[in-house]
Amino acid sequence: MTKSGLIFTSLVAAIPAALLSALLIMAFVNSFDALFAMPALMSIVSLTLVVSIVVTLLPVGILVTGEKAKSVEETSDDESSEIELDGELVVEDDVFEADDAEADDAEVDDAEVDDAEVDDAEVDDA
Repeated sequence: MTKSGLIFTSLVAAIPAALLSALLIMAFVNSFDALFAMPALMSIVSLTLVVSIVVTLLPVGILVTGEKAKSVEETSDDESSEIELDGELVVEDDVFEADDAEADDAEVDDAEVDDAEVDDAEVDDA
């Protein structure tokens, strides 16, 4: 996953955590005296506030301290994919060629199915 992808993924949790942080800060400001009278509730609210602030700042932390993603140019071209099937090691030089061949087979199968559906439709009409 790239650095920007990880940042955008962490926003899924950071946005609700920011809203929760805002609500907890309002709870502290508006009813600090009532929270101070109940230490158990104050500890729960303050712990929740600290955790929600950490989750809110997580995308910024990833941006500052995250590793830079490797570019396509840095990867070597001579790398090939290795697949192990039933104890045998199969090495494919170009993985996408196999996918293209499977896609061509799928198109042929779809054409055969379409012809069969046309034949069934003609029988139903008769």
